[in-house]
Amino acid sequence: MLVAGALDTFYTPVYMKENFKGTLVTVLSLPERPVKLKKSSYWKQPLLEYERGDLQKDFGKGNCCIKTPYGTIRFKQGVMDGRVIRQFPEYENVKDPARKHEVPFYEVYSAALTSL
Repeated sequence: MLVAGALDTFYTPVYMKENFKGTLVTVLSLPERPVKLKKSSYWKQPLLEYERGDLQKDFGKGNCCIKTPYGTIRFKQGVMDGRVIRQFPEYENVKDPARKHEVPFYEVYSAALTSL
C-alpha cells in the first residue's frame, strides 16, 4: 500500500461480534494525496476518514534546553494554541552525553525528564 501513496500502513488484529477474528487496516495519507485502495470483496464497510492535527514543534530554541549532571540536553516541545502539550528529550542530545560519561542512555534520558 505504500506504493499507492500512503505515508504509513499498519494492521491490527481485532475480534468482532461473536468472537470472529478480523483485521483493522489503517492507512495514513495526506489529504492532498489520497490513497487509492484496490476494490475488493473484503471491504464490507465504508472507509472512515479522520483528520490529523499537527502540533507546532520547537526544537531547542529558547526555553527548550535543560541542565543535567551530564550537560545541557535539548528537547522537543509540541505546542498547540501557544500551550506546551508534550515535551521530551532530543535523541541525539541524550546519546552523545551518555557515551561521553559512559552511562546507559536511559540514565541520561531519565535525568533530563526529571529536570523538566
